[in-house]
Amino acid sequence: MIVGVVSDAFSTLAIGAMYVGDAITGIAGTIGALIAAASPITLVVIAIGAVVAALVVFFTKTKLGKKTMGRIYGLSQQRLEQAQRVGIVSMGCNYRQGISGGRCG
Repeated sequence: MIVGVVSDAFSTLAIGAMYVGDAITGIAGTIGALIAAASPITLVVIAIGAVVAALVVFFTKTKLGKKTMGRIYGLSQQRLEQAQRVGIVSMGCNYRQGISGGRCG
């Protein structure tokens, strides 16, 4: 009796696995056909979008990504402050004075 129940259970699992395998094969075939039918420009756009999405997830969801982004932000702030001190970048009237010959506005 128990052997029959176990045998039926394994038969059911095997049939289910077969259907899942067929579904996965069908989905993979469909994706392959779509890729083959797509133009190269479309594939490049999709690839760029996937890379951007992966980077966004990395920099916003992982500890290493958040730490790295914090370092990049801090470094960019330091460089901006240094550039402002030497007069390369200005956020106000000083930049325009240099262009307009000393007049602001």
